Parts: sequence; C-alpha cells; structure tokens
Amino acid sequence: MEMDELEQLRDLVDLQLLHIVAFRMSDYVPEAREVLYSVMKERGFSDQDLRDYRELYLRVQSLSSSCIECGVELRLESEDLKVGSFNCPECNAAQPVVYPDNAYRTPSELDTTELHEETEEEEAVMAKEAEVADAPVDLGPERDEDIPEGSSGVTCLKCEKELTGDEVFVTDGEFYCEKCFGELAESSEQGDTETESDDEQGRD
Repeated sequence: MEMDELEQLRDLVDLQLLHIVAFRMSDYVPEAREVLYSVMKERGFSDQDLRDYRELYLRVQSLSSSCIECGVELRLESEDLKVGSFNCPECNAAQPVVYPDNAYRTPSELDTTELHEETEEEEAVMAKEAEVADAPVDLGPERDEDIPEGSSGVTCLKCEKELTGDEVFVTDGEFYCEKCFGELAESSEQGDTETESDDEQGRD
C-alpha cells in the first residue's frame, strides 16, 4: 500500500474510522491496520468504545470461522465478536475476527431500523388512546326500579324539566339530568306532599 494511500486513511471521518476498525480490518494490509488503529487512538477512542460500537451494530450472536494458521473450523461466540479478535483453541494463534457483510449493520441501516421501531411504538400508543376514547363511560349502576324507563317521576332542579327514565343517569347513588347534568328532585307525588305539609304549618 502506497504511502499517500496510508495518509488518506487519516482523513476518514470518525464514523467511517470506527466502522472500518470494528468490522473491516481484515480488508487491509498490516501497515494500514496499524495506521487505522493509531488514528483511532489519536482521536480519543478507546477499545471499550470499539467494543460498544460492535455490540450496537452486530446482527449475529455467533459466527462460523476457521483459523488462518492451522485451518481448524471454529464457532466464534458473542464475546469474541464484540472483542474483535480471538486465539485459536488448537494452535493458540491470535487473529482478528473476519466479519462477513451480513454479520453487521451499517449506520444508515441502524437509523432506518430505529425510525421504524419508533413509528410502530407511536402507532401503538395512538391506537390505545383511540380505544380508550371509544370505550363507554361507566356512570355507575342504573336504578331502573326507582325510575322505570319511559316514566316521568323526576324533575331537574337546574332546567326544571320533568324527565323520563331514559333521560336520567345515576352516579354515586345520585340521580342527574342527562340534558344539563343538574341534580334531580322527585316530582309530582313528593311535590304535592311538600305543599300539603307547608299548608298545614301555615294553618298552625
């Protein structure tokens, strides 16, 4: 690799640099790997940052591979993939993980996935809110035995309208007018009784 090509690696933006060091180091010759890793350190990124980056973008939890020294077939587990290197259990040769393209996501793919997940969450919340809004309101037990539907036994104290049973709702044991939400008073018989009581008190 020519010297000017190695110097061009120093011009990579941070996201490009991290992505290459995390997943594409096997594409580069040893001299280029040294430059890439050195630039990463110069910009203040640590090995933990690199591990976190891999963990964020990995698609898989394990990977089939083979040792570049002895050729033994291996199964790399999640920890190996996050670290980015491993030692062959047969010959103990240290080597980097070679990640196939389908083993990781690109930053643009991750952004699209997160946007899709956020949209699904918002739609679920909106659907739940609509379900709650459409649900019937529980106004408490109805007392049809007290106010039979279609009868006219109560008068609204607020709008002074005599109401039938289907124009009345009950909550906390109290009757209310369905038209103006005013509290109700019994009419007719109760009213006549109250009038007679007042007349008797006046005569006394």
